[in-house]
Amino acid sequence: MANLSFDIATAQFMDGRELKGIRPNAKGIYCGIPGMVLGTSSRNGVDYDPDSVAQSLSAPGTRFFINVTEGNQEGEFGHPLVKDQNDMARVIYIDRTKVSHRITRARTKQVDGFTVIYLDILPFGPYKNCLIESLESSQMNCSFSIRAICSSPENTGNGTQRKKVLFMITLDSVDGPGFKVASKRYYDATANVSVEAFSAPVTTEKLAETQGVAELIGMEALRSQQILDLFGANRVQVLHRSYQLNNGALRNGTLDRSVFHTLFK
Repeated sequence: MANLSFDIATAQFMDGRELKGIRPNAKGIYCGIPGMVLGTSSRNGVDYDPDSVAQSLSAPGTRFFINVTEGNQEGEFGHPLVKDQNDMARVIYIDRTKVSHRITRARTKQVDGFTVIYLDILPFGPYKNCLIESLESSQMNCSFSIRAICSSPENTGNGTQRKKVLFMITLDSVDGPGFKVASKRYYDATANVSVEAFSAPVTTEKLAETQGVAELIGMEALRSQQILDLFGANRVQVLHRSYQLNNGALRNGTLDRSVFHTLFK
């Protein structure tokens, strides 16, 4: 070990892309920041179902669509810490003491055979200046990651898992993305491409009717499969109350309630 040596440094150039600071438009919005990639697996070995992602983001009845169009969609500076089932309540709400940005737009663009979801970001909240510094620095990258409620994963047979997004909560600013491209290094310099329309809108009422037996937390910056599989069990605990899973519903005593209505009442 006496001869061990190494030298690791931030790469200024990678994949033909330079790590450089970007500037906002006249409204203070940083446009074209990649937030997610569809059509390829994440670093966690997860392949998200494109249709479910599209619906959770862009269907008119969904919380994310409503919040973005009304100017209310916030994200945090980092994902919330999740240790066990008791922390589920923390996952589904935005802690305004940790907010760093508003998402003013989400759009898709085909890049190298994949679908990239680009975000327009307005720094806001207690961590606003931290986010601005990472966006404008030529020495720091700035990455984003989804926070969502997902279906129980399906093994694809090629070493990855496929998940359906049931409820998109937000995209947080993180210190390392689940998708390499989900960072400012790969931002869209054009940032003016029209939004692509998605079909088959799903309302929150419809979502409540289609909850699976197991509910999983989707936070792609996390690496622990144990955390992602918290709800792959016969019993779960939500808000300090224990429930038996019963055909997709949560049973407490003799009363069955959907997972959606239990978490979002």
